[in-house]
Amino acid sequence: TNDMNNFDTAEQALRQFRRNLRAYSGDKGEIADCERELHALEAQTLEARQKLPRLEEVLRELNRANEAAEQILLLCSIAEYVIFVLL
Repeated sequence: TNDMNNFDTAEQALRQFRRNLRAYSGDKGEIADCERELHALEAQTLEARQKLPRLEEVLRELNRANEAAEQILLLCSIAEYVIFVLL
């Protein structure tokens, strides 16, 4: 009987452990939670990939604007130097 009690206790513990991982019905349990999180992360990844081309375009525009600003600053410096020399 002691072996039977140990077996029953072990079986109950295994059933409870399995129930925590995947419920016998519905979408409960740790596995279902992980699957939901995985699907949410996959959706976020897809959304980020879809935004990537626009972000790259904006980055190119910013780089062009920075280059133009640097050229303007250079021209202003040259103009200031010329004015200083002439005066």
